[in-house]
Amino acid sequence: FIEDRRLLPPSSWRARLVRWLDRRAFRAVDVVLADTPQQAAYWAALAGLPLDRFLVVPVGADEEVFDPARRAATPCDESGPLRVLFYGTYSPLHGAETIIEAVHRLERDGEQVALVMIGTGQCEAVVRRRAGELGLAQVTFIPLVPETELPGWIAWANIVLGIFGATAKAARVVPNKVYQAMAMGAAVVTRDSPALRWLAGGEPCVVLVPPGDSEALAGAMRRLRSRDMREQIGQTARRVFEQRASPSARARALRPLFERAERRLRSARRRVP
Repeated sequence: FIEDRRLLPPSSWRARLVRWLDRRAFRAVDVVLADTPQQAAYWAALAGLPLDRFLVVPVGADEEVFDPARRAATPCDESGPLRVLFYGTYSPLHGAETIIEAVHRLERDGEQVALVMIGTGQCEAVVRRRAGELGLAQVTFIPLVPETELPGWIAWANIVLGIFGATAKAARVVPNKVYQAMAMGAAVVTRDSPALRWLAGGEPCVVLVPPGDSEALAGAMRRLRSRDMREQIGQTARRVFEQRASPSARARALRPLFERAERRLRSARRRVP
C-alpha cells in the first residue's frame, strides 16, 4: 500500500503503523513462506530477521484449472490480428500504460493487434483514457472475470502479458498470471527482473523486456508473430513450470518446513518426563 501502490505517504502515521504491524507479524512466527528469494531478502531486512527464518516456495498455479491440454486443443488462426491478453488489478506494479503505448507503436507501423485487457483497479482510468487518446483500433476492456474463465482467454491468446512496472516490488515478484500462463504452455512477455531470472534458471521460458519500455515490448510482440517461436517458448515455459512451480515442486520446497517441525516435535517429546 505504501511502497508499490503509494496510497499513503511513507512518513504518515498510518504508514508507520502498517510498517510496525508488518514487522510484528514477521517476528511473531517461526517460519515465513516467501514466494521468491528477492522477497525473502526484502522481508528479512524489513523485519530485522535472519534469512534462515524464511522458506522460498513459488506461488505456482492450479493445474486443474490452468490445464495445458485446453490450450493445445484450441485451434490457432494465424490469418487474423495478433491476439494479446492482459489481466490484472491495474496496480503500478503491472505498468499497463506501457502495454497501451506498445500496441500503439505496432498499429502505427501497420501491425494488426487485438488486445484484451481484463480487470479493474487503481490505474484503470488512466489506461482507458490513454487508449482513447491514441485511438487504438482493437482494444477491449473487460471487468474482472472468475478464475475459471481465465484459461479460456489464455487459450485464445497468442501472447500473454505479465507486468511492466518499474516499482521495487515488481522486481521482486513473479505474478500469478505468469505462473498460470506457463502452466498452460503459453508464450509470455514480462519485465526483466531478478525474480523472473531466478524462476527461469537460465531457460528461455518467457520473453523479458526492460520495465516501462514500450518500444522493447512492441518489438517482443512483433517477434512473437512467429508461431514457431511462440510454441518453442511455450513448451519451455511448461517444462520450467513442472520443474520449479508445479504442486510436486512446491511440495519439495516445503519439505524443510516439515523436517524442521518434526525435529521440534522429537525434541519436545524428549523433554517430557
